[in-house]
Amino acid sequence: MNLTFDRALEVSRLNVTTVEVPDEFELLGNEIAVKSVRITSDREIFVYAANARPYSGDMFLVYPTTRIGQNYIVAAMESDINVNVNVPFVAVAAVNNETLVTFHFKSNVTIAFTNGQSFSGNVFSIELYQYEVVHIKHFELSGTIIIADMDIVVVSGSTCFRDASYYGITTKDHVAEQLLPVKYMSKKYIVVPSSVNDTESGEIVRIYSTESETNIIQEYNGSTNSYVLHEVGDSIDFFLTLSSASIFTADKDISVVQFGVSSTHLGDPYMLLTTPFNAFMRSYEFLTFANYNYESISHRLVLIANNVATESTFLDILQLNPMDWTSIGKNFFINIPISEGAHKVYTLADGGFLWGFIYGRKTHSGYASSIGRYLCETGNCPVKYIVHAYSNKIF
Repeated sequence: MNLTFDRALEVSRLNVTTVEVPDEFELLGNEIAVKSVRITSDREIFVYAANARPYSGDMFLVYPTTRIGQNYIVAAMESDINVNVNVPFVAVAAVNNETLVTFHFKSNVTIAFTNGQSFSGNVFSIELYQYEVVHIKHFELSGTIIIADMDIVVVSGSTCFRDASYYGITTKDHVAEQLLPVKYMSKKYIVVPSSVNDTESGEIVRIYSTESETNIIQEYNGSTNSYVLHEVGDSIDFFLTLSSASIFTADKDISVVQFGVSSTHLGDPYMLLTTPFNAFMRSYEFLTFANYNYESISHRLVLIANNVATESTFLDILQLNPMDWTSIGKNFFINIPISEGAHKVYTLADGGFLWGFIYGRKTHSGYASSIGRYLCETGNCPVKYIVHAYSNKIF
């Protein structure tokens, strides 16, 4: 069944326009259907996708079809709730007709689709038509390698992620993120966890290898630890608090994902794809998750910058105090409250560059999303240029 949804609208600069997608487009189980939404514009825009249902939600930055690819590693976190609805998922959408997509699972899986098709094994191939989506839910998705013969869009997450192993609590939430292809991964990441009211709530950080025999070094508070990931798609987890914010470097490209957890009932989990250090830029425009009637969310912005940028960084028209930044290695980070809506952050310092993410938490909700990044292949990112990762063609 082909669903129909058309909407024409005008968007003004730095004003948020919200479009509600009909419930019929929701991906529920293991299914193959035309349930994607294509967005085009006559000028550059930036787009976020959000699940805004009461007591559930996450938000992610939507990347343009000019900056996607054919080779992905699925990032997902297994929930500690062992029931059918609380499992990781991955959705793959084809941009072109007759796109062959192959999944290489880390172990043998059995999948039964709603159309009667079924599969059992560790390699699954399917041909998708333009805008068609294959949606898979399974406990063993983390580290799955996806290879296509044409560009595809990939979104992964969990329908209801929870991990009570750190605090023994029951907060849980839907988490989701649009993944970037392997060609945009790199070797150095600075990971700064979010915080709840400046407390040591912490996050789970999962690192994936894109090549075999990948050596990883973690640096924090003057300490250094070494790790090895042996196979493509292998992962290692870290639990980081603000006091253990870390710099991760590797000898081969890696992918880093942050999963927010809660230390109290203030805030639910979220998922965030971390940007590598050499993809930092000088200027960003971004927006927060919208507040809804059922709950007012408190929004915050985490910025990570080199030491030069801290001297002259602005949020909208307000210059940030250089004394408010906290050092991490030779770089710095800051965590500040922001209002709902659209914002601009930038540095005027010569040689300065930065990156950040927004997040919000309330009693029954939590979200996080990148504010953007420079999209360059194989780590060759000219950070001195002001380049937005936006396009007038977003799928």
